[in-house]
Amino acid sequence: MSHPAFLAGQQVGDGLSIGVGAGETLLGGGLMGGGGLMMMTSGGTLVPVGAPLAAEGAAIAGHGSVVMSKSLLEFAKHKEGKYEGKKHSEKVGSQKLKTPKGHLSGKQASKDIPDWMKGLRPRTGESGKNFAKRLMDGKYGAGNYKRGPKTEFSKIQKWADRNFE
Repeated sequence: MSHPAFLAGQQVGDGLSIGVGAGETLLGGGLMGGGGLMMMTSGGTLVPVGAPLAAEGAAIAGHGSVVMSKSLLEFAKHKEGKYEGKKHSEKVGSQKLKTPKGHLSGKQASKDIPDWMKGLRPRTGESGKNFAKRLMDGKYGAGNYKRGPKTEFSKIQKWADRNFE
């Protein structure tokens, strides 16, 4: 599964959750209003029915608001292209990952890497250049990124070449 496909799936899911949250908020608001209207117009005789209805409406509206808010925040993150997938473990499919070298100093280790790729490691036999290309192609699409000094590509390549055996 590529990172763009994963992001697209997250965006679709978050978009649907926004709609569901909005629907719950509207439904809950309607129930609250209906329960309140029942209590006010009946002269108090429908309070045993209207009060629980209004309370349930408040709970549903509250839940809908929380779902919608959380989904809007997550949707905004995905629009920025932040990959929130699982981190790689020791193996990716049938391929083993390189092992980290021992302690290296900050400059020697080239630890200035993008936050979104922390926890990822190159595969055994994969050069730093190929590792950087694989990650950048997955995040931004094939070739849709800058290469050269001080770019994300360069930082990832240096980090992969210097930190793994």
